[in-house]
Amino acid sequence: MLEYLVKHAGEALSPEKIYSGVWKTQYGDLTAVAVYIQRLRKKLEKDPSNPQFIKTIFGLGYRFDAPGTESEN
Repeated sequence: MLEYLVKHAGEALSPEKIYSGVWKTQYGDLTAVAVYIQRLRKKLEKDPSNPQFIKTIFGLGYRFDAPGTESEN
């Protein structure tokens, strides 16, 4: 999942898009995306409750912000 997020850095991705891109299937348990995002944040972020890399974009999904880049959302 991290590889997928990094390849799409700066792009807001819906849980559906992440799920289909990572697991290569359209149907499944989308809650898996939130669980993996939470696990990645615990490993990558200094403060997982205030993420700097994997941001939640309200109403859209998630976005990976590469170090040293700024995004508007």
